[in-house]
Amino acid sequence: MIIMPLFTFISGYFYNAENSIRKSCLGYFSAFLLFNLIGNIISPPRSMPDLFTPAQVIWYLLSLCYWKVIIHVLNRFMKEKWIWFVLSLVLMIIAGYVPISKELSFQRTFAFFPFFVLGNMMRGTAFVSWLKRQNKCLYGMILLSFIIVLIFYHPYSQWLLYGWCSFYQYHCSLILAPFVKLLWFLLAGIMGIAFLCIIPDVKILSSQGSKSLTVYLFHIYPISIMQKMGVHIDNIFYLIVLSVLIYIVMNYMHNFKVVRWMTCPLK
Repeated sequence: MIIMPLFTFISGYFYNAENSIRKSCLGYFSAFLLFNLIGNIISPPRSMPDLFTPAQVIWYLLSLCYWKVIIHVLNRFMKEKWIWFVLSLVLMIIAGYVPISKELSFQRTFAFFPFFVLGNMMRGTAFVSWLKRQNKCLYGMILLSFIIVLIFYHPYSQWLLYGWCSFYQYHCSLILAPFVKLLWFLLAGIMGIAFLCIIPDVKILSSQGSKSLTVYLFHIYPISIMQKMGVHIDNIFYLIVLSVLIYIVMNYMHNFKVVRWMTCPLK
């Protein structure tokens, strides 16, 4: 509930709508094609819809291109970013009624689009300074409370938290679905802000930002290998240790030029 909304928010924060998007989108789209090809080779599509469904976590690259193009167009016709935000919420609700799910990253694009716009709205504001002034203990307790609730009571994790389901796949009525989606957006936003508030302002963490895409794109492969080998880890402690080990390996892989090239071949 927190990872992808926060990742999207940060991407929006660092995106400058005034810059040309051609080179940026070309780079991310080429990476999408490359990793999607690898994913389809590893797990060949079994049907026509699968052929148009981004493999594994690669949907984010395609959605990132969509978001930048939409923001670029909006920026040409209207400068008021609060209008962008309202429009993004409207599009999120409308998209939910379209009977398309994972194909071409359709639902995820519009489900996470408000976070991208919200992040872009924070550019040029005192948002970072505001985060530094907040009570880390208070926001830490808020975040921990949400995490505990999600661990022990998460009936919506499959059809809501991942953002790929249309309203027709929700476990509630079509009338109630938009309100559930808006509630999810609100809670995910609160958790994201709480997480940002408790992150210490140290250089060793800020220096990892350039490696985030490498970690994101490559971390799925050791996990997939373990799953194909029949390895399943349910213990939360072992999962944390495994996550740290994967992160260390991915961090080291970022040192190789070919790995950095794969994350953005034509940028």
